[in-house]
Order: sequence, then structure tokens, then C-alpha cells
Amino acid sequence: MNMRENLETYVVNGETVGCGSCLDKYICGGCRVRAYGYFNGDVNASDTGCICNKALWEKLTGTE
Repeated sequence: MNMRENLETYVVNGETVGCGSCLDKYICGGCRVRAYGYFNGDVNASDTGCICNKALWEKLTGTE
């Protein structure tokens, strides 16, 4: 099974973000450890450290 097929996406302020919607997900795949840590053990969640997920990070930290 290719884990990258199951990566999640989120809608933040009308913008779709997340590793699941990223054009580079087959090259990168994001940091699964960071996803696991920030999303309570969900390895399919998005890498919050990726610049493409800046809107998601700001929503999580309340800095939007």
C-alpha cells in the first residue's frame, strides 16, 4: 500500500491545504513524525512544518 494515497487535506479559510492535496506528495510525502505529534498519532495528517501548510499551522497555533 502506498501511504501517500491516504494523506489528509483540510480546508482553512476557503483554501485547501494539506499533504493530500500537494502536487509534490509523491516526491516529498511530508514529515510523518511531525504529523503524528501534532495530530494525536495520525500519521496521515499534514506536516505542519511545510511552507505549503502555513494556513493550517496558523489555524492550529491561533496566529491567523
